[in-house]
Amino acid sequence: MDLGLPLKLTLNEDVMDLEQIELPLDHEPCWDHWAKRIADDDVATGECSNWDHAYESAWDWIEINSWESD
Repeated sequence: MDLGLPLKLTLNEDVMDLEQIELPLDHEPCWDHWAKRIADDDVATGECSNWDHAYESAWDWIEINSWESD
């Protein structure tokens, strides 16, 4: 299966061998993604009627809680 990953060229005596290598990827969504999801949820549940305010409040919550986890 081709995942579009970079290829590694290996020279084995007179044979060139191309193999796909896997790169370590961090699949954890970024903080901005979480702030948007929290804001979407706050607006959808009626906790906040203004998305921009909900987004800023989500960032405040993330910043406070990310310091506690460090």
